[in-house]
Amino acid sequence: INAFAAGSTSADAVIGVTRGCIDQFDREQLQGVIAHEFSHILNGDMRLNIRLIAILYGILFVGLIGELILHGSVYRSFNHGENRRHSYGLSRHSRGGRLALLGFAFLIIGWLGKFFGNWIKSAVSRQREYLADASAVQYTRNPDGIAGALKIIGGYEPSAQLQNVRASEMSHLFFGQVSDKLNNLFATHPPLSERIIRIDPRWDKKFIARAPIPIIDEPKSESNNSDSLGEVFTGALVAAAGATVSQSYADNQSLDAVRNRIDSVPSILDKHIHEPFGAIAVLCGLLLSKDTMTQ
Repeated sequence: INAFAAGSTSADAVIGVTRGCIDQFDREQLQGVIAHEFSHILNGDMRLNIRLIAILYGILFVGLIGELILHGSVYRSFNHGENRRHSYGLSRHSRGGRLALLGFAFLIIGWLGKFFGNWIKSAVSRQREYLADASAVQYTRNPDGIAGALKIIGGYEPSAQLQNVRASEMSHLFFGQVSDKLNNLFATHPPLSERIIRIDPRWDKKFIARAPIPIIDEPKSESNNSDSLGEVFTGALVAAAGATVSQSYADNQSLDAVRNRIDSVPSILDKHIHEPFGAIAVLCGLLLSKDTMTQ
């Protein structure tokens, strides 16, 4: 369960949510999360995040230069043979020692800069998260929405973590803490309990336990060779109409029937109707079909 806002300005902003948000949150909780991300956009946090990333990588680049200089000096020292260890060789050796000292200095500067840069980034990010939570309550006029979302994250088995080795570098962009390898000093998000208490002071300190919904990828049945082209296109048309009808009617039996009809669409056809040229081909097939069911 996680979300993020990306972009440099409000004109090109994009909000993304993971599948866990869609599966686990209700309408009010999802509204709270989206309002939280809207707050980051309106408060200019996206541009601030980009600047922080640029500064950190600039400091890291200093350390990388030092590392390259060190490797270069070590490589040069090992490439001098014993037959060249005379006065000229000693002068080159002393030159390599000076390069090694310079590289070591760059490496220390880069390491210290990255340490303090990450500390500043985490401190700033934690305060912006508090501001975004408060703004989400202001926008939605419903503290239970954002508070409920945080309670579910606390009781969700996979939590808000991202399975990526570079996740910690972009952790300040997300709604929840994406990595548990960071201590409190470098955590980009406040603890969930503190965020919830600021929104809901009467919280009973109990998270809402949720298990991930398993996703079963079952291959869709292919159409038989005996099926006519008109019947295949008719099935797609009925499925599309059923999907439209399902937006207007909440009857469970009707929804199940629509889902079953959509699942019966051949995978090859389902693939083509989701891209422009394939959709045009489907429409042409419907218009050219002699099947009376498509008329």
